[in-house]
Amino acid sequence: MYDVIIKNGRVIDHYSGTDEIRTIAIRDGVFVPYDPTEEARKIVNAEGCIVSPGFVDAHTHVFYGGSGNLSTNADVSCLPNCVTTACDAGSTSIWSFESFFKSDVTSSITNIIAAMHPCITGVQLPPTEEIENPEFFNTHEIIKFFKKYPQVLRGLKIRMSKGTAGEFGLSPITKTQEIAEEIRKQGNHCMVICHYGDLADGVKMEDFMASFREGDIISHMYHPAGDAIFNPDGTVMECVKEARKRGVLFDSCRARINSSLENIFKGANEGFYPDIISTDLGRHTLYWKPSYSMFWNISLFLNVGMPIEDIIKAVTYTPAKAFGILETAGTLEYGRPGDVAVMKVIDMKKTYADLRGGSFVGDKLAVPMATIKEGDMMFQQIFMDDELS
Repeated sequence: MYDVIIKNGRVIDHYSGTDEIRTIAIRDGVFVPYDPTEEARKIVNAEGCIVSPGFVDAHTHVFYGGSGNLSTNADVSCLPNCVTTACDAGSTSIWSFESFFKSDVTSSITNIIAAMHPCITGVQLPPTEEIENPEFFNTHEIIKFFKKYPQVLRGLKIRMSKGTAGEFGLSPITKTQEIAEEIRKQGNHCMVICHYGDLADGVKMEDFMASFREGDIISHMYHPAGDAIFNPDGTVMECVKEARKRGVLFDSCRARINSSLENIFKGANEGFYPDIISTDLGRHTLYWKPSYSMFWNISLFLNVGMPIEDIIKAVTYTPAKAFGILETAGTLEYGRPGDVAVMKVIDMKKTYADLRGGSFVGDKLAVPMATIKEGDMMFQQIFMDDELS
């Protein structure tokens, strides 16, 4: 007997190139071929919905209670929003990672991976933000953690902005890349996530972009600070386009202050949409606009013209590939964990705004309909059709 089958939905899975109406079946927590003669404990009718792998939130903060107001509870923020895998983006460091592992990673239904912060304090909030001094990046200890927790630690997260790295130029990212390379040499996956804002004095965007390799992620791509990815005429800088051609990934990572609608529309005018859509949610942004949730971000990009197929890719396959976790997330392949997102796009006018006075009215809203984690229903809209066999 199947745990659950999801029928009649438009199935989009970029890993296999699937985009068709079909039935998804899960038995013993993993995807299996569908046999119409076999019964299921639960049948979900996804007619009119999009069915995809469970979403991957590539940049959020889920060290709940361990990093002040920075973090949320993973299951509260993720599961009602079709997110089954979440990457904690640098909340922890060598000083705090094991507390995070014991308190949140092992106790959450949501699959949690992490990018460790090379700064010994992890990410800090104002008025005491971390200092990205590469002299304090303990390479030896960081490598030890990646050896001990290879399934959870998937990358390093650095913040390159004047407030944290202003006096150090490019040296924080250079040192971070050196550590990441040492980790890879020893057989563990490690990419680099970089929060970028107003760059340090003397650092050119061309040199900054050249610091990243294929599979690295630049977060807050629509940052409204002085060093944006756009030319004075509003076009995307050539060095940014070249970075994308090299395989550097750009993440919307909207948060609250780290994004502007003006810049989002500049990118949309050239078709420069995010490779990854993430939330950067924290205690004071979850269910508070303009950040709100994964679906508020999906809805925003849908209304500025990003194709729904590309949106699904940006919250499933692309982040899962970047983190090297396609064995456990980002696909509906047989034998992989049965994590499913069911969503629906409805006609509804909503106002989307930023904290800089920008706003517009969109007429489409993406709505979470169901979240399935390894065959178990974690969330379902009350008006969604289903039946027990």
